[in-house]
Amino acid sequence: MKIEPLSDVLGAAVTGLDLTVPLAAAECASLRQSLTDHLVICIRNQDLDPPALAAAAAMFGPLKRFVVRQDRMSETPEVSVVSNRSASLGGKPQVQARHWHTNDSYYAEPATITLLLAKILPNAGGDTEFINAYKV
Repeated sequence: MKIEPLSDVLGAAVTGLDLTVPLAAAECASLRQSLTDHLVICIRNQDLDPPALAAAAAMFGPLKRFVVRQDRMSETPEVSVVSNRSASLGGKPQVQARHWHTNDSYYAEPATITLLLAKILPNAGGDTEFINAYKV
């Protein structure tokens, strides 16, 4: 496994991992430490189905379910589909989360982290942006 910082503000790229197979305890510890150090980690080229995504996410701690029930995957309810054509919007195109937000900020105990797995991306735009609130 190789971890390379993406900037001096936040973010690191992680390569040399296959999240479809269980990781060794040392690899899990390195990923958790990398997340602590860099706040955002990008593990590229992973083709995970919902159960494999949930299993990978579980190495960071207990899983939570997203508040919108219609977007949850039936076989893995801890995984939700985030789309500009989601079932909860009736399949109509719509931009979601247009403004800065913190996931789960409305809960007494918000989630510690959020994992995203991109399946379909536009050629341009569609960015998910992050901010280092410590540096602000």
